Amino acid sequence: MTGTGRKDTTHGWKWVISGTVLLFTAALVATMVFSVCRGTRVVDADYYDHGLHYDARQASDRTGVADGWRADVSCAGGRLQLCLIDGAGAPGRGATVTFTPSASSPGGSVALVEGNPGTYTSSTLSETCAVTGTMTVVRGADILRRRVAVIR
Repeated sequence: MTGTGRKDTTHGWKWVISGTVLLFTAALVATMVFSVCRGTRVVDADYYDHGLHYDARQASDRTGVADGWRADVSCAGGRLQLCLIDGAGAPGRGATVTFTPSASSPGGSVALVEGNPGTYTSSTLSETCAVTGTMTVVRGADILRRRVAVIR
């Protein structure tokens, strides 16, 4: 109470303002910790080269999808396996299939060999078969390029 008989309310506002500043500071720190621990890299190592060929790559990626191709990627026994179905629903025979790991995955490009009609299998990659990269399927003039992540 002050000398005039009224209750002093100025200290209450100081706590509200201080609490708000502390709350926003805590939220900022939590967001920064979360992004450092769980965030992904935004910068691509070959961003300039990817940017130069972006339109051509996007057009070639749409070609196979527009033709109705389906490509199911899985892992069996440490090997990548691709089941290719063409637009007519038949097995995608006679294609050239390569897998190129992303920068975060070890190793170089791997060719997949056709065993059963429309089923392509790689050599052994690893026991865990946890890879990310780009699967490229070429059959005649058609190209299907798809980013894949196989985690077993």
